[in-house]
Amino acid sequence: MSEPPHPDMPDPERPLMEQPAEALTGDDWSAGIDIDRRSDMRAAISNAMVALKKRFYGKGPERARTYLNDDYVFCAMEGGLTRNEQTLVEAGEDEAVRQYRLLFQKTMTHTTTAAIEQLTGRTVIGYHSQVTFRPTRSFEIFVLDSAPPGSDRHNGHRSANREAAAATGGPDDPSPVVRGVILAAAARGAAAGVAGVAAMTAAEKLEQRVTRRPDSYVPAHTLGRLLGLSRPDADAWPRNLLMHYANGVLLGAVRGVMSAANLRGPQAAALHAPLRLAWDQTLENLTGVGAPPWTWPRDELVIDVVHKTLFSLATGVVADAVIAPLPTSSARRGGLGRRLKGFA
Repeated sequence: MSEPPHPDMPDPERPLMEQPAEALTGDDWSAGIDIDRRSDMRAAISNAMVALKKRFYGKGPERARTYLNDDYVFCAMEGGLTRNEQTLVEAGEDEAVRQYRLLFQKTMTHTTTAAIEQLTGRTVIGYHSQVTFRPTRSFEIFVLDSAPPGSDRHNGHRSANREAAAATGGPDDPSPVVRGVILAAAARGAAAGVAGVAAMTAAEKLEQRVTRRPDSYVPAHTLGRLLGLSRPDADAWPRNLLMHYANGVLLGAVRGVMSAANLRGPQAAALHAPLRLAWDQTLENLTGVGAPPWTWPRDELVIDVVHKTLFSLATGVVADAVIAPLPTSSARRGGLGRRLKGFA
């Protein structure tokens, strides 16, 4: 009898590009490779992608990391060019190497996606591969189907999320929880924005007593034109307040999410104040009520910047006091957490 064409493969009789998942998942291929082992599933996927490069391409990467997020699997690998590829890249033939590698990945789609399906318990409905140079990075990206609740594939999905959460210190199934926390932060931030408007309005009244600056009805006129109200340019103080508080709620919600993202304290106010200024000026210029701020008298520009900065500071004080950083945010990085304590 003649020897099978591929005696070293799980299915010796099948072509290389039709080998089962076990060709990538059956052995440990991570020797000499830097693989993050804090999560069993992520480590297993990284090992499978390393096997793809070592066993079928001829050379593995130096480092591999896998990331899981809902219906997506993302594996990034560093290094791994063969000597002839290094020669071509140094000669400026990046595209030739890229096209060759992408052709290889396309040829190996069956085995590659079978390995991901075996490890995650879900069906791969999309697969994309890419490589970049200087530095050399290769990426394997998989889109998984949405599994119905209670099914084995859904349980596999939950397992994948647990694995990802274990590596980051996050909750058991992070996505719904994170979304809920973000919405809660936005709601608390909106309330903080109301407090910020109150502080800004009080400061405006004190400033007007000193400067004797008359009331401005630009916010009221902007609201009237945005909503198509009758007599849109009427000097109506209630419309002024409504516009101020509507903007405060909206921009306060943004500030709340910033607090949850560990963007806190006076540094965050420095980011947030220009956003408040830009939002106001966009609406005022869009409706034709205002004029570009660089055309204003300098004293008016300074006063407006000071008031909007006060709004961001006051909103931030409240937001940071009632909204804790998400555990998945940069707060989990100890050095950053010590440097960005915020107002509270």
